[in-house]
This record gives sequence, C-alpha cells and structure tokens, in this order.
Amino acid sequence: MRVEFKTQLKRENLFKFNMYQIYTSFQGILSIIVAVFVIVVGFYNLGKVTPQKTILTFAIGLLFLFYLPITLYRRAEVALKKNEVLAGEIQYILSEEGVKVQCGDEEALLPWECVYKVVATKTNILIYSTRVNAYVIPRKQVEDIYGDIFKVVNENLEKYRVSMKPHKA
Repeated sequence: MRVEFKTQLKRENLFKFNMYQIYTSFQGILSIIVAVFVIVVGFYNLGKVTPQKTILTFAIGLLFLFYLPITLYRRAEVALKKNEVLAGEIQYILSEEGVKVQCGDEEALLPWECVYKVVATKTNILIYSTRVNAYVIPRKQVEDIYGDIFKVVNENLEKYRVSMKPHKA
C-alpha cells in the first residue's frame, strides 16, 4: 500500500510537538513536580512568613509552571520564520520502502528499519527518526486519510514501535 499527501506546518503543530517532547521527558515531569511543590509550600507558609516571601514563592512556582510552555511557543514561532523548509509545503509518500519526504528540490527516504517509532497525538502524527527528531504531520490536514496512514505504518513497523489508534468513523 502507498499513501501520498502534502502538509504545511503551523506554529501550533510545532509547539504541540515540542510540548509533547518536553512533558513526556524527565525534565518536563520534574518541572511540574517542582512547580506544584513550590506552590504548595507557598500556601503552607501563607501568613507564617512576610508577604514578600509569599509572593516570591508563588512567583517561583508559576515561573516553573509557565516558563517552558512560553519558551517553546516562542521557539516554534522563530523556527518557522527562520526555516523555509519547515514553513513550506512538505510532501510525504508512505510505502513499503519507507517514508519519503520532499520539500521543494530536497528529497529524503527514511526506510522503515530506521524509523524509531510513530506516535499519533490529538494534533500531530510524529514519525521519529531518532529519540528526539521527528517528522511532524499535522493531523487535521490528513484526517481524511488517517486510516490509510495507520494501515501503512502498522503493515511496516513492529507493534511496539507504533503508538497510533485506529481512526474512529
């Protein structure tokens, strides 16, 4: 089976990919734990310490909570402005050979043996070539052929490397 489609990344897609990367890693989980801990300490010390220390405690907690998302949003915005390939139209061909990607004159083939894993989130389909690098396919743009993509991926990859659910009709 062969599936061919074109997509174009938007800031939200890149942002959601970066959020997924961070918050499924140790760094992201730790930042949430630290933020919650600091905010709980702030509530515990409410009235026990000076108002300045209480405000500082809450500010540090909120910083831990919101710093990464704000940074990732800005990073996605800058990446699309600076990188014409990312911002342009990308053509994908999924076949028995692997994942073929074409951007303008550039072309690359990622054989299925080299695909690290494939993950479908609510907003993106991520085809990883390594633990951190992935082709980001905006799910809204391929919703009508999601079932075909699901089928090709599951035919060519071992089940433990696929994290996609079948399309709900």
